[in-house]
Amino acid sequence: MGSQEESLSHRGLESMAEFAQMAALMKVFGNIYNKEKNPDGIISLGVAENSLMHKELAAYYENKIQVSPFSLTYGEGPGGSSILRNALASLYNGKFSPTFEVKPEHIFVGSGVSGVLDLLCHSIADEGEAILIGRPIYTGFSHDLFGRSKLKLVPVSLKGVDPMSVEAVKFYEKELQIQKNHGVKVRGMILCNPHNPLGKCYTPEAIKAYASFCNDHNIHFISDEIYALSIYSTPSNTTAAPFTSIFAVPGLLDLIQPHLVHVLYGMSKDFCANGLRMGCLISPWNKPLIPAVFSVGVFQWPSSLADIAWRTILTDTTFLDDFIEKNQKKLGEHYQILVNWFKKMDIPYVHGSNAGFFIWVDLTRYLEKIKLPEGDDGKVPGGKTNLPWAPAGAQKRDAILWDKMLNGGVYVGTSEMFFGEDHGWYRFSFSTNTEELELGLSRMEKVLKGVENDGVVAGLDGLKLEEGAKN
Repeated sequence: MGSQEESLSHRGLESMAEFAQMAALMKVFGNIYNKEKNPDGIISLGVAENSLMHKELAAYYENKIQVSPFSLTYGEGPGGSSILRNALASLYNGKFSPTFEVKPEHIFVGSGVSGVLDLLCHSIADEGEAILIGRPIYTGFSHDLFGRSKLKLVPVSLKGVDPMSVEAVKFYEKELQIQKNHGVKVRGMILCNPHNPLGKCYTPEAIKAYASFCNDHNIHFISDEIYALSIYSTPSNTTAAPFTSIFAVPGLLDLIQPHLVHVLYGMSKDFCANGLRMGCLISPWNKPLIPAVFSVGVFQWPSSLADIAWRTILTDTTFLDDFIEKNQKKLGEHYQILVNWFKKMDIPYVHGSNAGFFIWVDLTRYLEKIKLPEGDDGKVPGGKTNLPWAPAGAQKRDAILWDKMLNGGVYVGTSEMFFGEDHGWYRFSFSTNTEELELGLSRMEKVLKGVENDGVVAGLDGLKLEEGAKN
């Protein structure tokens, strides 16, 4: 009789191993705070989910969504309706100042940006080939690249250089050569613009430098622009670079072969609808790519109802403009709430963010307060880490601190999750409602002051979570 593990394919066994981190997060999501139903649940300041416009959006949909019998059929097939693709082309032409006309035939729509990125990876690279991304890295890219297409995510360490600068490109050059020396073929680079988790935008000069790098090595330039309209302005970020789409960079096509340029965009962030799972690939100059993506697009076929939801907003330009303006205003206000709390707590953070829902935060001083038990070598069981070399015990102390945060009723993303350069850094999200944000920060303050005042003499016990009520 064979074991259960032996009944799986090699792919299945790899997927099973990759599930561990997701399983931990699912425990968190299963015990999320709700004021009425689960007041002792965990407040999430770690997920990039914008709930600031949920009430307005729900009220709008209640009155506007029109479902016809045709909406319950296969419709026009995978890739999104022609109405939606026309609306997305209009959005890019109207909001992002491209140097050319984006057309509906340049666009493929699938069920979420993760799904669309998976289809793109499947079409441009073979198993074991690599994609470069600079640290820190949006945690989902690891699964998006590897989960089905089995590509290799190669984190690029920037050694303290500003990731948004032209100077950072030389580190990509170095890493690409290292991969070549190991026999790994690099097929592309992802630039997250606006950046997650740093919340900043790349300048046209930096984008041009990355384009030249991609062209020199004949690799794909994938621009993830999912936060393009989630831009805000506050007194804290008056000098921040504004968002510039890669399609709006003058002279871009003089620097890179056009067929290597692709944009990812989606509904979840700018339109406060993570659960509707709608994303798109825009590739204007690679004619074989869109048919290649369509051929496997049945696996990411978007729901007709989600298609209707997105195109309804996009074609209602009065509502769209008002929605974007209000959302950006609320994001700026909540950013400032979080920054004011950091200042009160004397916590260092990356200054000048003006995009997305989060801030990259330095809590390393709290790691130094955590005392390991006598004789503890500081190693975490399994020993695997997404970070470069760190002093002995740093990973264990980081895990203990995160464990204490969860037990204190608040969740934030760790540097480990985001392939950071050092332990002790965390991503704090601020796009939940004001009451929950302030309660979450109150809980966090209690945890951090407890660590600072008393230290911790404890092992790593893992998540102490009880299954709670769900929203």
